[in-house]
Amino acid sequence: MATVSGAADASSATVTGEEAAGYAREALEKGRERGWIGDFRYKVYETEKGTAVVFVSGKDAAANTRRFFFAATAVFIAGSLVVLLLVILISKRAVRPAAESYEKQKQFITNANHELKTPLTLIRTNLDILESEAGASEWLDDIRDETRLMTDLVDRLVTLARMDEESDKLEMRSFDLSDACSETILAFSSSISGRGNTLTVQIPPGVPYTGNEASIRQLVSILMDNAVKYCDPGGTICAVLQAGKHPVLTIDNTYSAVRHLELSHLFDRFYRSDRARTSGNGFGVGLSIAKAITEKHHSEISVQNVRNHIIRFQVRF
Repeated sequence: MATVSGAADASSATVTGEEAAGYAREALEKGRERGWIGDFRYKVYETEKGTAVVFVSGKDAAANTRRFFFAATAVFIAGSLVVLLLVILISKRAVRPAAESYEKQKQFITNANHELKTPLTLIRTNLDILESEAGASEWLDDIRDETRLMTDLVDRLVTLARMDEESDKLEMRSFDLSDACSETILAFSSSISGRGNTLTVQIPPGVPYTGNEASIRQLVSILMDNAVKYCDPGGTICAVLQAGKHPVLTIDNTYSAVRHLELSHLFDRFYRSDRARTSGNGFGVGLSIAKAITEKHHSEISVQNVRNHIIRFQVRF
């Protein structure tokens, strides 16, 4: 004989006798000691009078679970918002000195451009006058070369400062990337042959691209200038442009000291490797400008060590 009862607490539910009997039969047919039937949780156990089946309504338990879940979610969201607000307030205060220092640095570079250009121009003018009166000399040539280098450095620093300006938007137009690359690269051919090196160019005609043509020419010029400066004597320089939806420009040059370079720092401003990059008269800002140009065009620039004797710069437009 089986008896059916409901727990006498807030989780109990009122059912008719026929419903209780039906639930009991279904529970016994399952052959398990406990389980669920609909919204009721049951347990079967033996008593002196026979088999008893106790049912407890699970609606309140499910409702409590839902309420707990919603409460936990609300607490989590509120806590996250509070933490986010604190992070924003603290980060602004922590970053403010660095941001102000960065802005002052850019302002200093811009001001230095105006302050240095005038005396540099006067130095070049006075050199020309002095040379016309006293004649040419190696000392005047050295002064003129150093003045030219100083002017170039000031120009590059200003270029970097302007590249950092979010408001400084480049004018983007469609142009022939093949012509821009070919003309810029071939302008270095005489310098390359004069050093006893070999230039190989593989550029398909008519590759279109939308960007700032002057900046792209400057980018290619920086990479070629770097390749010429750091190419081994009697080495080769190879420039390849791959057409496609996103053209790829690759410039390789033989450089036996490439294994000593910290490639991850080559695009850092004023980076010079003491062990390898000791030749040339660069300032360590050219590749930084190249990276800034690619970022302005939403492109990517990378550098690789190929077979420990070739350094490869690759631009994915």
